[in-house]
Amino acid sequence: MSNNGHEETENDDSISSELRCQYRQLMFETKEKRTEYVRPESTGLISTLDRVNELFTKVKNPREAAFDSGVLKLASELGSEQATNLQTNLTVFDPKVFCEKLVTFMGGRCNESRKRDLDWSKLGKVAVTMFNKTPKLDFIYGPLAMEPIIKHRASRERIIQKKPSESEKKEKSTDCDSALIPLL
Repeated sequence: MSNNGHEETENDDSISSELRCQYRQLMFETKEKRTEYVRPESTGLISTLDRVNELFTKVKNPREAAFDSGVLKLASELGSEQATNLQTNLTVFDPKVFCEKLVTFMGGRCNESRKRDLDWSKLGKVAVTMFNKTPKLDFIYGPLAMEPIIKHRASRERIIQKKPSESEKKEKSTDCDSALIPLL
C-alpha cells in the first residue's frame, strides 16, 4: 500500500508541475501580446480567460491557485486598459465652453466698452423646472453661521504627598522587624 501512495504523490506532483508550467506559459504569452490585447476590437483577452478557467478546474494546491490569481490580475489590468482605449462617439464635457454658453444665455457678451450685468433670474427660471422643491440654504457647504467651540477645562488639584520624616521611617522599620521575629 505504501508503494501505491508513493506513486499517487509522484503523479500529483507531475500534474502540479505541468499545471504550473502551463500557467507560466499563459502569463508569458499574455504579457507578450499585451499591445494586441488592449486594442478595443481584440478578443484575445476573452480566449485567455477561457483558458484560465479551463486550467483552474485542475488546480488542487495553493501554489497553482497563486499562479491562477496572477494571471487573473494581469487579465484585469489588460481589461482596464482596453476599456480606457475604448472610444465612444460621445462628446466630452468642456467647462470653458459651458461657461461661455451660460454667460451668453444670461445676457452677457457685450463689447468691452459696455459691460452688462448677468441676468441670473433667467438661469433661475430654467433651473426651477429641473427641481421639484427648493434646496435648503442652511447646510450647503457647512453652516452659514459658525460659532467657535469653547472647551472648558476642569482644574485639577495636585495631590502632594508628604515625605516621611526620619522618625516615621524608623518606626516603620522597627514595626517590620518586630513582625518578623516571631516567625523565626
